[in-house]
Amino acid sequence: MHTIRAATLSDADTLAHLWASTFRDAYHHLHAPEDIDAYCAVHYTHEEAEKLLSSDDHDCSIALFEDEPSGLLIIKWAPCPLDLDGASAELKQIYVSGSMYGTGLGEALFKHALETLANRDVAWMWLAVSDKNPRAKAFYEKTGFSYQGAGPHLHVGKDVLTSSILARRVGS
Repeated sequence: MHTIRAATLSDADTLAHLWASTFRDAYHHLHAPEDIDAYCAVHYTHEEAEKLLSSDDHDCSIALFEDEPSGLLIIKWAPCPLDLDGASAELKQIYVSGSMYGTGLGEALFKHALETLANRDVAWMWLAVSDKNPRAKAFYEKTGFSYQGAGPHLHVGKDVLTSSILARRVGS
């Protein structure tokens, strides 16, 4: 059984480890190990985790399976760069350990995100997803997201990826 709890500043090491390990699980087949290592060394450090966990602009939750950290959810309280009819927030990350793929943990984290947004009276959830990540795109389409437009370029080491902005109504 998995549980989901709010992350606190004392979870900075856990978050940094989860970020790096789940990112590797999700992208090892798309990027060279040195590009993944370079990305993680900049973005998924203890210091970056402390910044995020200290920020009022983010909401972070950690999923546990049998008391072991196995996934994370990050919501960024930022409006969509494309026009949506109503208040919106970014689903920044749902990352799940590779060993948890297919267990329903991603869906549980997604439902937690919907509840968090509904409690803040947010009408839309949006995200930018790599166009080279069919697993994530399929998950988001299955959960009601639709294409809104081109997203930012994502940089992983020396790789530059295009992305798409997807959105869905929170109450849908």
